[in-house]
Amino acid sequence: MKLLFSFIAVLVVATSVYGQVEEEDVRPKCPCPRIYQPLCASDGLTYPNPCEFECVLKRTRDPNFRIIKYGRCEEDLDSDICTD
Repeated sequence: MKLLFSFIAVLVVATSVYGQVEEEDVRPKCPCPRIYQPLCASDGLTYPNPCEFECVLKRTRDPNFRIIKYGRCEEDLDSDICTD
């Protein structure tokens, strides 16, 4: 019985870790140029250029996913402030 419980516990942990890895890799790999023209999307992320945004747009299931503004998202701007 202990062995069965241990096996189930390991299986649950392994499944949880695998699921987290997939969730973190939200942005698909696209053949986009390495040009920095940032834009802020409705998911709160700054995309490096319109090509990267369009790549995610094609794969998203969110009908409200859109460009909020051209330039970096405010949250990203706040994280660059030095507090020395």
